[in-house]
Amino acid sequence: MTKTWLAVFLSCLVPCLPVLGENVPISEQLAKEEGYLQELEKRAEESMQLIAQDESPHSKLAAFSSEMTNQSQELKAIKNFELLSKAITEKKKELAENQRISSNLRSVAEGKLEESDKRLEQLKQRASTLQKRLDQMEQSADQWAAGYSQMRQIDEKEALEQLHQSIQLELKDIGSKKSISITQPASSASSKQMPASRQELEVSNSSEKNSFYKSLKEASQMIASGSTLNGLKALINLNPASSAEQGMLMEEVGAAVSKLSVALKERESKSQMFEIASTLDRASKLGSADAMILLGLMCANGDGMTKDLNSAYELFKSAAASGHADALYYQGECLFLGKGVESNCNEAVKCFERALQLDCWRAADQLGVIYRKGLTGAPPNYDVALRYFTTAADHNIASATFNLGVMMINGEGVAKNPSYGAQLFKRAAAAGWQPAMEGYAKCLLHGIGIPRNSREAAHWMSLAKRKLN
Repeated sequence: MTKTWLAVFLSCLVPCLPVLGENVPISEQLAKEEGYLQELEKRAEESMQLIAQDESPHSKLAAFSSEMTNQSQELKAIKNFELLSKAITEKKKELAENQRISSNLRSVAEGKLEESDKRLEQLKQRASTLQKRLDQMEQSADQWAAGYSQMRQIDEKEALEQLHQSIQLELKDIGSKKSISITQPASSASSKQMPASRQELEVSNSSEKNSFYKSLKEASQMIASGSTLNGLKALINLNPASSAEQGMLMEEVGAAVSKLSVALKERESKSQMFEIASTLDRASKLGSADAMILLGLMCANGDGMTKDLNSAYELFKSAAASGHADALYYQGECLFLGKGVESNCNEAVKCFERALQLDCWRAADQLGVIYRKGLTGAPPNYDVALRYFTTAADHNIASATFNLGVMMINGEGVAKNPSYGAQLFKRAAAAGWQPAMEGYAKCLLHGIGIPRNSREAAHWMSLAKRKLN
């Protein structure tokens, strides 16, 4: 193969050799050509050896390309491994986040379930309380019916006595010579055969009952005619002989006390206030929870007496022991604000919850304030606060309506809703709640949830200042 390549090489090279002169002998010319060919063969062999020893540029390029391809594949593999590691890391993070969310949801669900159980227990207690109140009302109704029947019998008896007296007078005027005796309607024959001592005892008891109901009726008429204080005094002087009569008496005392509360709002003279306080004190000693509450308010405000928060708290506490809703509310308020007693929000919550079970809706507003601010030692609970504020607002408690509006505007526990918050402010302001008047005026002035209206803002701010004064 080498000779063939050399022959081809020489065939191409010979034409290119210089032409020898014509004067040179042929033998010399052939010798020179032979030497020249030998030199060329030697150089060709050296070239072939060099070619054999060294790789061609194409081979180097192919090796380099192969090496680059291998490196590129390795880089791709490394890059794919890095991407896979990154994806695995992201999946781990996503899984951890899902586990955290699941744990939170489980905690929330458990909390909701516990809260639902607590609320169910409260509803059961409330249903039991309402059933007791219903039974008491039915018993009271029966007592009132019995009392009314007895009072009616008293009225009939008085009418018969008056008729008897008028007949006797007419007979005297006629001048009848014959002594005529008009007797009362006879009872049964068995009463005539009754022993004298027992008959006298029953007559005495009947007369005492008639006297009690007659006095109760007279005191009620005094209260109805506007002489509330004198009527209450008359009620206090009565001596009930049975639990039924005691219940009727307390009902009348409660009605009289409710009317006396109007006198406190109208700020009667000091002498009248002192007289009212003295009368309420006597009624309180008889066990009237309504009298205790009103007297407690007078002590707290210093109406007709020196301001005494300690005595006010003790009166509220005594009235609350009977399960009176308003007394429980006022006791809770004293514990919440530290009036007359050391502040204790946890005990206040218990009082407010009991009052709420008895449909004292103001208590729901106070519970909302406590949970919104986290005053029980736990973090603020906006969800519970919203529920309490909503409950109170649905029952037209103006302060709760305003507080609910604040949470709506601030976005506390709910998405921000300035428009609805401004509506709640207006509703509470229309009900006469002074902070709501100021809040609605600011909404109008700055355009929070409603269009700006400086004139209307000035109007509500003026009403707020007047209310404050």
